[in-house]
Amino acid sequence: MLVLLVAADLGFAGEHPPASGARQGMWHEQYLSNGIEKRYQYGCYRGNRCRSLPSVLRVRRQAYWSTLSGACGHLYGSAAWTVQPDVWRKWLGSPGAQYMSHFGRFFQSQDWSPLVPDEKHVVLAGGLGEAGSTGYAACVWTLDGRLAVCYLPSARTVTVDLGRLKGPVQTRWFDPTSGPYSEMAGSPFAASGPRGFASPALNAAGEGDMVLIPRRAGQQSHSP
Repeated sequence: MLVLLVAADLGFAGEHPPASGARQGMWHEQYLSNGIEKRYQYGCYRGNRCRSLPSVLRVRRQAYWSTLSGACGHLYGSAAWTVQPDVWRKWLGSPGAQYMSHFGRFFQSQDWSPLVPDEKHVVLAGGLGEAGSTGYAACVWTLDGRLAVCYLPSARTVTVDLGRLKGPVQTRWFDPTSGPYSEMAGSPFAASGPRGFASPALNAAGEGDMVLIPRRAGQQSHSP
């Protein structure tokens, strides 16, 4: 997993779930041995001279969409393109950079290399949202059913086919804005078919995106 925090404007822009769709297509054609998603809108915040003000929610969405669509990493940049140390060091504490730190630590703690996109929606079977929209949920899983990781860009109820996973299935939420995990009530669950899960209404930043992690109970995460 490669996560780059770059204080630079590389000229890429837009909140584009279709780019993730194209990334999945490249994955399917087996061209992703070294693919890094670089189509993004950089972090920009009030007080900085920016022509647009993309939200930090957009920054998180782009990172998780690309990585859960088959990319091997994500490139994040900010509007602080200057190389002056007193400027770029300050921007390392910006919201977008902090969220990318949580993002990097999260994937470093997972057994991410066997994960493949859930292209046919066999694990995340309902509540995905409209394909190509900013509300579309992305999901990956290991084909042996040990682990799945699903990013929900807004609060919702989703259907997970636990029968595709090895049970019992421990199910947790990860807050992409602050970094903690929370165990779902009733977990672990039997691997016995579709089950609905309602995500928390708000994360620590007061927005609705969350990460759902169903995994075989007893399987340990990696240390970051």
